[in-house]
Amino acid sequence: AGVAAADDHLALEQVDGAEAMAFVAEENRKSLAVLTGDPRYETFRAEAQAILTATDRIPSPSFLGDGIGNFWQDATNPKGVWRRTTLASYRTATPQWETLLDIDALSKAEGKDWVFKGADCLVPDDTRCLINLSDGGKDAVVVREFDLTTKRFVDGGFNLPEGKHRIEWLDRDTLLVATDFGAGTMTESGYPFIVKTLKRGQTLAQATEVYRGEQGDGGYGVSPAVYRAKDGKVTAVIITRPLDTFRSETWQLAHDGKTTQLRLPARVSVYGVLNDALIFSPEENWSLTGGTAFKGGDLLSMPLAVLQARADGETVVSNAAPLIFSPDARQAVGDVRVLSDRVVVSYTDNVRGRARVFRSNDERGWSRQDITVPDNLAVGLGDSSKSRGEVFVSTQGFLVPPTLSLADADAATLTTLKSAPAKFDASRDVTEQFEATSTDGTKIPYFLTRPRDLKLDGSNPTVMLGYGGFQVSLNPAYKPEMGKLWLER
Repeated sequence: AGVAAADDHLALEQVDGAEAMAFVAEENRKSLAVLTGDPRYETFRAEAQAILTATDRIPSPSFLGDGIGNFWQDATNPKGVWRRTTLASYRTATPQWETLLDIDALSKAEGKDWVFKGADCLVPDDTRCLINLSDGGKDAVVVREFDLTTKRFVDGGFNLPEGKHRIEWLDRDTLLVATDFGAGTMTESGYPFIVKTLKRGQTLAQATEVYRGEQGDGGYGVSPAVYRAKDGKVTAVIITRPLDTFRSETWQLAHDGKTTQLRLPARVSVYGVLNDALIFSPEENWSLTGGTAFKGGDLLSMPLAVLQARADGETVVSNAAPLIFSPDARQAVGDVRVLSDRVVVSYTDNVRGRARVFRSNDERGWSRQDITVPDNLAVGLGDSSKSRGEVFVSTQGFLVPPTLSLADADAATLTTLKSAPAKFDASRDVTEQFEATSTDGTKIPYFLTRPRDLKLDGSNPTVMLGYGGFQVSLNPAYKPEMGKLWLER
């Protein structure tokens, strides 16, 4: 009642409420009137739609069993199809795709407005998958078990009702689930703080609790992560308990169902497990008691036994070198992929993308090999396969369309798979890097993309974009709509 008295717009919290929907309709009406009243509108709309629905874009790949998976939407399949092909076929200009699940057909058959929100398949064979379906695109999803061998939903398989679930396969017949288990099981912000194991055939009410945070926890809810070797064997189960947006506790779930808090900093990014060691980055300066100090942003490897806070206070000592990579003042770790015997890292060097492979030599430290990537572009890591020792790598720039390659982690080589065609004429444009000096003296890099012959007299309309929240950086990216609708004009 107090909130209602203080908030004149509380009704907008009801996503499908009559007042909220009326507000949306009216704001859309006003905005569309301005847009459609501009004589350029239809040309711009048609050009943007042509770019966004083009079929010559790169199909985003994921490793799926022995093949390559992809979710694809176009004019024929507006809701999309989940499909797969072989790597050899994917390399060709016209891959032969096998449809696994047609979301348009499923929606029609079930009378639902299904939106595909991803699939999680159990490695190493990837034949059983958890399909996430959203009714109308909302955050909450229903989860159904799908059999890739029959291309059908499993009769009597895992089937979770709509919710904001965090789910991981523990084994073929067991899931780790964090979700709404009923009254008092969600945080004050509406996220789960309890993790349970759900056995095949059980309802959520029958699941067994293995971890509990507190109802007053902040952040976006507790979540489990299951790390595996290339043969599918579980190497570690890690549970992250957020305390607020940036800080969290990290716990390990043992085979006996007991949890142990790991002695990690409150601000940390965990990437995986290699040789019983956790691969992670502290996001603040940090050291273990009596140990070496590390800076925020370092990439580290520490045995899980060393990180476990023992009740008797005893500290386990390891001779293995913990420091994988220590970025300098102008470098930052981007993506990290942990394979079966090495770690692949993309990082920025003054906002220029780089890639490197690291391999452990125990107490002798980590050897490194640079992967040669195009200069002055953003470098991102996609899906990885421990069994193949491969990682998808993408490169792009403000004026350079994306290229997808496959990295062989053993050889530290890159093989080009596909390059997206240019969607606007960039022949007269140039991208330059400059620095702005903050009030505290920090040099902040930024990019300017412009026609090469532009008169720099202060009269040019300029689109400015920056972002500084949640430790997220904006790297150079190919924006074809911006290029077509803005740069070309």
